[in-house]
Amino acid sequence: MIRGISHAKGIMFFSPACISHAWNVHGQIHHQVNAYSKKGVLFECIRAFFMLPARFIIIILGSAAILISTYFFDAVPPISFHYYLIFLFSFHFWFPKEMKKFHAAEHQVFSCRGEIRGDNLSLISKSSVINRNCSTNVIVLFFISLFLLFLLGNVFLPAGEALAASTYIAAVLSFAALGKWFKSDKYLIKKARKISYWLQRKVTTSIPQRIHVQTAITAYENLKRFENEKKSGE
Repeated sequence: MIRGISHAKGIMFFSPACISHAWNVHGQIHHQVNAYSKKGVLFECIRAFFMLPARFIIIILGSAAILISTYFFDAVPPISFHYYLIFLFSFHFWFPKEMKKFHAAEHQVFSCRGEIRGDNLSLISKSSVINRNCSTNVIVLFFISLFLLFLLGNVFLPAGEALAASTYIAAVLSFAALGKWFKSDKYLIKKARKISYWLQRKVTTSIPQRIHVQTAITAYENLKRFENEKKSGE
C-alpha cells in the first residue's frame, strides 16, 4: 500500500519498495528516490521538518526544549508531557499555508481515478482533496476520545489528573482503533469520518496551484517507476 506525507515544500510517497520525495525550491522541483528503509524514512522526515517555515521550527523545538529542561532545572516552570502531546496533535489545525496546498495535491493523487502522470495534470487537479486514510482521522479520534474520557475521568479525578490520563489513553486509542474505526460503516463511525472529511476540506488543505500538483505527480511517478524497474529486474 502506498502512503503519503506532505510538508511545507513538498510530498513524500512510501511503498514497501521505496521512498519517493519531491520538493519545490523557488519554483524548481527537486526529487529523490531511495530503496525503503527505516533509516531512510527517518532521514527524509527530518529533512522535511527543516523545510518548515522558521517560526514553526522555533515553536516546536522551543517547546520541546522547555519540556525537557523542566526535568533537569528546578528554576524552569514545569510543563507536563500531556500538554505537549495535545500541542503536537493540534498541529493539523495550524499547518503552514504551502503545506495545506501540498496536502491537497497529495490527496488528489490518491483520489484521482485516472493514471497519475504529467499529461493528466488537469484531471488530477480536479480530483477530490478528501482521503479516507488521511492522518486527520487520527486527530479526530484523538480529540473525540480526549473529550469523552475527560468528562468521564473528571467524575473520579481532579481536572488536571483527569486531563493527563485522558490524553495518554486517547493517544493510544486513536492509533490502535484507527484501522477498524475508519473502515467500519457503523453509524457513529460514519459521523466521525464526516468530521474528518470536513476538516480535510476546510482546515488541513487549501486549493493547490499547478506547482503543488506537479510536485505530487513527480513523487508518485518516480515511486511507480522505481517499483516497475525493481520488478523487471527480479
